[in-house]
Amino acid sequence: MSPGNPMDHLLTTLEIAERFRVSTETIRLWSREGLIPAIRIRSNVVRYDYLQVLAVLKKAAVDRPEDASQR
Repeated sequence: MSPGNPMDHLLTTLEIAERFRVSTETIRLWSREGLIPAIRIRSNVVRYDYLQVLAVLKKAAVDRPEDASQR
């Protein structure tokens, strides 16, 4: 793959789970519920764009004002 290739950012379920320190089941759940974007490569192969998932999770953290009141 060449540098800057969008495919360079695609991670497996395990890789994305490790990056965000959650279980692979949590990643699969978030994906099934449409909370994070997933890219289906083949019927049994799913990848996640790290930058897209990061952006979604950052936005979700900012959009949760009830968490701020509990600090």
